[in-house]
Amino acid sequence: FENYAKEFIREYDYIFYISPYGLPIEDNGVRETDEHYRDLIDFTITTLIKRYGHMSKSIEKISGSTDERIQQILNITGL
Repeated sequence: FENYAKEFIREYDYIFYISPYGLPIEDNGVRETDEHYRDLIDFTITTLIKRYGHMSKSIEKISGSTDERIQQILNITGL
């Protein structure tokens, strides 16, 4: 997985990171509800960002409500 991320990180104009902390785990039949698994995935993503983020054009941390996150993405992308 790490080699894949390293190889393709330059391909994206934007990478958006949304921390799961402070967000409730929602059982909607699609999302993972195991908190330990969610933390492991977040650790993996943040580790990859720390190691290879300098290779990306833009990594942005997004936070807030759904509407606030959408607005942040629109502001960043200029859409």
